[in-house]
Amino acid sequence: MDLDLSSREALDRLTRDLAQREGDIADNEDYELPLLEPLSHDHPLLSATTTPLFDVEQFLLSRKHTSLTDLRVELRDYLAQLKEELVQLINDDYEAFISLSTDLRGEGERLQRIHAPVEDLRVEIEKSGITLKEVEEAVQNKLAERAKLREEKNLLRLLFNVSDSLIRLESLLLIPSPEDAQKDLGRRSKPAEYESEHRSRAGRAKHLSRVAGEFVQLLYQLDKVRGEGCAFVAENQWRIDRIRETFSRDLDQFFGSTLQSFLNSSENSTHERAYLFGELSECFKTYDVLDMHREAEEIIRLQIMQPFVRRVIFSGALNVPHSPVIPRTPFVTSKNTHSAPQTPFTPFTAYPQKRVTSQSYFFLSEQDSRLPLLDDSNDQLATLYNNILQFVERNCVDIMKIATQVARKYGKKPQNVQGSTPPLVPLAVEQLDLTEKVATFDIMGNVVWGEIGRALMEELGTLIFAAGKPTDFKTHYATTRAFLAGLEYLAPDLHAVQSMRAHPIYAAFERRWQLPVYFQLRWREIVEGLEYALSQAQGRPSLDIDSSGASPQATGVLYAISSCWSPDIYITELAHRFWRLTLQIIERYRKWVLSKMPVIEASQSLTALREDKGVLSTRVASPPPPGTPPTDNANQFTAVDEDRLKQLASMVKDVKVVSQRVMLMWFEEISQFSQPSEDVDLEAVLRDSVSQIEAIIPEMTLQIVTILVKKCCEPVEKVRQVPGQIRATSRMRDAQGTPSAFVHEIFKPLRDFFGIAGTGSVVIGGPGAPSSAFRGAGRALREEYEEKWAREILEVVSSRYIQHLGIMRKNEEAVRRLKKGARTGISIFGLSNSNVQDDAQKEEERVRNQMILDVERLGKDAKSFGVELSVVPAYESLVSFAAQSDAV
Repeated sequence: MDLDLSSREALDRLTRDLAQREGDIADNEDYELPLLEPLSHDHPLLSATTTPLFDVEQFLLSRKHTSLTDLRVELRDYLAQLKEELVQLINDDYEAFISLSTDLRGEGERLQRIHAPVEDLRVEIEKSGITLKEVEEAVQNKLAERAKLREEKNLLRLLFNVSDSLIRLESLLLIPSPEDAQKDLGRRSKPAEYESEHRSRAGRAKHLSRVAGEFVQLLYQLDKVRGEGCAFVAENQWRIDRIRETFSRDLDQFFGSTLQSFLNSSENSTHERAYLFGELSECFKTYDVLDMHREAEEIIRLQIMQPFVRRVIFSGALNVPHSPVIPRTPFVTSKNTHSAPQTPFTPFTAYPQKRVTSQSYFFLSEQDSRLPLLDDSNDQLATLYNNILQFVERNCVDIMKIATQVARKYGKKPQNVQGSTPPLVPLAVEQLDLTEKVATFDIMGNVVWGEIGRALMEELGTLIFAAGKPTDFKTHYATTRAFLAGLEYLAPDLHAVQSMRAHPIYAAFERRWQLPVYFQLRWREIVEGLEYALSQAQGRPSLDIDSSGASPQATGVLYAISSCWSPDIYITELAHRFWRLTLQIIERYRKWVLSKMPVIEASQSLTALREDKGVLSTRVASPPPPGTPPTDNANQFTAVDEDRLKQLASMVKDVKVVSQRVMLMWFEEISQFSQPSEDVDLEAVLRDSVSQIEAIIPEMTLQIVTILVKKCCEPVEKVRQVPGQIRATSRMRDAQGTPSAFVHEIFKPLRDFFGIAGTGSVVIGGPGAPSSAFRGAGRALREEYEEKWAREILEVVSSRYIQHLGIMRKNEEAVRRLKKGARTGISIFGLSNSNVQDDAQKEEERVRNQMILDVERLGKDAKSFGVELSVVPAYESLVSFAAQSDAV
């Protein structure tokens, strides 16, 4: 029993320790039991303010630690509390509820007494309302009558004002009124005196300005009266029309006479011109006030522009010699002219250009530095345009300035164009705001350009716009663009330039230029010249373009591209078309180069030459006898290779020249002419086209190296003759201090290709041996490819040299074995067992020394081309192979 108690205590103690270790029971910790909030009105789940709707589930969840029995007891206690509170509430208000019926006793009779006079009051109020309404209607009627009378009074006053205005205007304009027409003519003495007073020029302009003010007032009053449908206006309409016609006639006559006086006035008479200037300002002000801008322009057109245009512009105007108004002289600053520019005059050009053409520049007149003129030395159209510019500057510029000043001061003028004289360089159409339409004077567009443009299209259109003659068309186009720029330069402000360019005649004039037709003719001319150049035979260098030595094909390509951007051909409006033609020319040349580039067979490629061991052994095993002339096939093969070398060298040089010249033309000409684009980088596009041509160069240079390697490997076969030559001279006292003759011929094709003069070394065939047919063909490529190609040739030649020495060693070993069996002869390779062993060893030593000398000479020749021998593994192998004691 004691054991069981001790075991149980031990088990409890272990359980307690385990719980403490795991954190479930803490030592000396007081446990806090959950506290439930008692049920009351302040309980968050029972309060009407916090929880309007009682939630049973939420309430039960809040009491989840309470048993159902305890919860029921708690709810019953809260119910008893609520009943007690309800009873207490009824008891508190019961006395007031019982006394409510007692307090309302007798109130019905009192309400009856109050209701009786209320009905009477309602009846009286209704009667008063009716009376007030009748009074209101009477007042409104009276006010309406008074308003009508007031309107009639105002209308009558307006009619009196209209009548007075008619009388005053008829009096001011000296028009007899209907009453005066029926009376004695003696009463017209006063108007006659009035006429003599106001017909004088001194007050004529102010008189017409006064009449204009009266007439404007009359029109304002008539606009207000016509809405009423008065018969008075209809009856006097004929008087109004007569006043309008008379005033318009007097104003036109005075304006026309003032214009003539202003044009005929001497520039030296400052007082007279200032007076006429004021008279014209008053006239323009009058026209502007009456909104009669077109009438004023019509007078200027009929009296100034139309007679001049009919006299100067006619169908035979370009065939009639014109005497210039002023001599054609360069810009000279007059001593008396303080407004002349101090900097050199920048002439207008219809397009940016590199070379000067006769139609491209303005020059300045000695008499007036403001006037830009065209060089008309050999161009009748430029002479005609100069006469027009001089006339406009002399007769229209001041008038346009006066009209502009008046419109800017008194009329409606756009604020964004109020400036001084526009720049000489013409603005692009997108730089001008043509959307704002303002009723103002437009003398430049409607009068000056309207008359000139119409006459040019009708009388000289067949000559100016003749697109069938590209040269004449380009000359006329450049001259006309310069003329239009001169007109814009003479415009008083930018608004006049806007109006001129927005004029319908200007748009029709621009449409007459058949630029697509001109481009087609130029395209055919350029393309035909290009195709003719590409169809010529290759191999003839041309020195037409800066002595570059380019072939006729490359010269034709460069000339075609240069022609696209030549000032004599290029037109700014066709920039996108000439840009596309330039890219097409470059692409055409690329395809032509690919089609004309020789193709070498796979068996003749540089890789095949490097790995051609089997062919070499076969060729060496059966060498042709010495002195045997080459066959016809060999000569033909050599001639084909030489032609290929010349063709490939010429093509590589042409591609480089074309690439360099095209990019040079971009920086000097094309970039200035072409219109920049935000979306496309034109220089990058051109460089990409040029790079496609340059991508062909590696293939062509590879073929050149292949042919040169093949020709440089041909003398290596003569290494087989070295042992025989040593045997032939074995009994002669020759130190063999010079390399073999064939070594000097190995790099001879490369020297001939680059045009390098001979070194004076021994050459097979004697000093008079003819040079190669391709000599100097690659002179232009020497600086770039000399070292690279010489290294490639040395690599292949060294490999061939090693192959020849290896084959010769095998042959000599076979001969040695045969002779060793017969115990006769000597062997120059290895040791001999014959009685002449010493002589054989000497010969072998001489052959080995000769081979070493030849290999060293080969390295020296390679160094002359700048080759570093240490970077050519095959040559290092050749040196070590030739230095071996049993090399051959």
